[in-house]
Amino acid sequence: MRGYKAIAEWAKDLGPKARERFGYRSIAKRYIVPSESIIQDVLVRSLSILLLLLLCSGGMQPSVRKIKVSD
Repeated sequence: MRGYKAIAEWAKDLGPKARERFGYRSIAKRYIVPSESIIQDVLVRSLSILLLLLLCSGGMQPSVRKIKVSD
């Protein structure tokens, strides 16, 4: 899927068993599909946290050019 709208449409097409496995919120034994904006918000926040963790752990260190300094 490409784009938040496509992901939201895919989520709406899931059957009840798949919705349950994904942990959708349930009201009166019906699983509520998150809106496109909620899906976008979750993905953006998740990717931001992942990037922050990678940067803090040293997993994405920028390359550093060593410059020789003469006396």
